[in-house]
Amino acid sequence: MRCPRCQHENPPGSNFCLGCGARFGSSCSSCGNELPPGSRFCNKCGTPVALEPPGQSRFSSPESYTPKHLADTIQGVLMARIDRLPDEAKRLLQSAAVLGREFSPRLLSAVWDGSDVEPLITDLRRSEFLYERSHGDDSVYVFKHALTQEVAYASILTAHRERLHAVAGEVLERLHAERLEEVYDRLAFHFSKTKMIEKAVEYLSRLAERAARSYAHAEAVLAFTDAVALAERLPIAERDRRVLELILHQAQSFHYLGRRQELVDILEQYQDRLERLGDKPLTGQYYSRLGFAYSFLGDRGRAGSAVMKAIAAAEECGDGVTLGTALVSVGMEKLWGGKVEEGIELLRRSIELLTPANEHESLGFAYYAMAWGQATRGDFDDARTVLDRLDAIGEATGDPRLQCNAATVRGWVEISTGEFTMGLRLLRYALERAPDPFEAALALGFLGYAHLESGEVGEATAVLERAVQEADKFRSRQVRAWFRTHLGEAYLARGQTEAAGDLCRQALDLSNEAQWRFGIAIAKRLLGRIAHASGAADADLYIREALVLALELGVRHDVAHCHRVLGELYRQTGKRDQAREHLSAAITMYREIGMRYWLEKAEAGLKAVG
Repeated sequence: MRCPRCQHENPPGSNFCLGCGARFGSSCSSCGNELPPGSRFCNKCGTPVALEPPGQSRFSSPESYTPKHLADTIQGVLMARIDRLPDEAKRLLQSAAVLGREFSPRLLSAVWDGSDVEPLITDLRRSEFLYERSHGDDSVYVFKHALTQEVAYASILTAHRERLHAVAGEVLERLHAERLEEVYDRLAFHFSKTKMIEKAVEYLSRLAERAARSYAHAEAVLAFTDAVALAERLPIAERDRRVLELILHQAQSFHYLGRRQELVDILEQYQDRLERLGDKPLTGQYYSRLGFAYSFLGDRGRAGSAVMKAIAAAEECGDGVTLGTALVSVGMEKLWGGKVEEGIELLRRSIELLTPANEHESLGFAYYAMAWGQATRGDFDDARTVLDRLDAIGEATGDPRLQCNAATVRGWVEISTGEFTMGLRLLRYALERAPDPFEAALALGFLGYAHLESGEVGEATAVLERAVQEADKFRSRQVRAWFRTHLGEAYLARGQTEAAGDLCRQALDLSNEAQWRFGIAIAKRLLGRIAHASGAADADLYIREALVLALELGVRHDVAHCHRVLGELYRQTGKRDQAREHLSAAITMYREIGMRYWLEKAEAGLKAVG
């Protein structure tokens, strides 16, 4: 049901438009009289009533079918009715129009500077400009028609309108002094109509931050966008700093929405302004955010350049929190770039700097990244210890993101060590706690991997196909490659060799583009398995390349997997000595790492060699 006034689509049978508040087809367009259902003429003024319900109109807007002289006449009639009011009643109606379509008697009384409000309100209700409506335990006054409010608002002289908005904002501050967060949006609106732009920016910023804290990041992005537009009107001396602060806060919401290319595009627009300002703490934050985004997108060159600038700015300003946050970005980039040991050490240093400041968001992510690094390296017990600390922060703060992050990595650890029941339970919990689509996509991908490793190939395929679709939305080359590799494994397990090969090659291309060496290693290992299933004589070459890469990276569990896969391949092709060599190496490593499930599989393979 489309509103003919604002074109908003409403549910069928709506009485009021959800977009602009206009009432649908229940009152006379001329005098505002309420009409009984089925009326063809107004029983008060005789004006014909449109037979076609507004929501079913074939016209795109009132302007498309209303001659200009009639449109002007409707507003003219309303203005004439307003002008016929006594001066105080007219002034009160104009004051009410500034407050919005509906308003509380308390607020109207507080902004009003004339005689007693009640008799004037009674007259306005009798004249059908306003009506009263229950609102919880209280009541509010509502303009009977949205157009009446607009005409009354437009009739106020600009200077007087600005003064009324300022008074309304100040009254709201006073009335809601103990609970300002309830009226951030109204405060921002009123002050945006005055010369007190700094107050409008402040309240919009608070509104956006409140939305971000409740994980309503799409709303936060919109509020920050409005705040930036207003901040551009601030005096030059404070404009650039305020705009950059807002942009950096907005960048966090873009990050959590997975909109990292937009994040990069917006940040780069402000690079010249940042350099001109020369503020080192802001510079450190800016390049940390930029580097972090480039890192997730898989742009190693730009990521490395940005995070180094972040470190330089943070060290120059001497602020521990800024440096700690910058080190998180650098550490994460080292992990993606294949320098796992360096990344873990940088993250350990960031934790030392962030812990005294109790920066739970950055600190939590540092623990999260460190656990990923340790699990990637095969140090599963160390990863569990770090995850215990992350769990403690998540429980103390009630932060669902940290709880989701901890459960995702812990689930991966348990699946990697063969604890499938525990891993599946953790990854389902991570999916439930995911506060945004990106975290949900990560949890979904590893849940699919968990089903695959536990032998539930059909379920794994369905979940991983969804995970690949979701990951593609966020444009992270690494994540897209990772989930394609696992889906390729699922297809191979189902005998879909050609489809598995296509996915594996896509994963390899993405990993090469991102220079993600761990991704290259696991894709090549799968490519070797696919080649072997297709009867290729040189299938072992792919797996040997994967083994070399895994050894260079120091990812011990993947080194063990490469030895086991090579051992099985050689056993099946009758190369018994090479099979024994690689299966024995796998057994030794699995035992050292504590991967009992895979240890048993390697031992069974060695026994079959004889």
